Amino acid sequence: MRIGVISDSHGKRFAIDRALKNIGEVDMLIHLGDLCSDAAYLEKSLEVPVVYVRGNCDFSGQAPYSREIELKGKRIFLTHGHLYRVKWGTSYLVDFARKNGFDVVLFGHTHVPEVFWEGDIVFMNPGSVSLPRESTGPTAGVIEMSDDKIVPYIIKVRY
Repeated sequence: MRIGVISDSHGKRFAIDRALKNIGEVDMLIHLGDLCSDAAYLEKSLEVPVVYVRGNCDFSGQAPYSREIELKGKRIFLTHGHLYRVKWGTSYLVDFARKNGFDVVLFGHTHVPEVFWEGDIVFMNPGSVSLPRESTGPTAGVIEMSDDKIVPYIIKVRY
């Protein structure tokens, strides 16, 4: 299973379209907030499931702030990250994931891409497709999952 992960598109549909071309074919797309209207655009544009959460810039109640999904027998937690204070580090999110038995945690909010493991838990922030920070350029994430393996990686979104 191949999952595309984007976050922090902030209404820049040209950036979303560019990211989709760079991500390539996926079985599912996850949008981690800022803006839910962009996720609704994705639902209309794609023929695969789109799962999303709302972020700190989503003022309508279109989606929950967090969501748990299960894929290939793995528990995946989705959050924008602002309620877990990720701009000041990931320790709160890591503790939450450990206490709740998640296998994968996906978050955004910082606009800075990162992938790391804490024990057996995979954490990914895909960065931002539209407003990158720290000179990374626009980025997105991909997760390739099989029954026994999770392979997350960041891709640079090229024009």
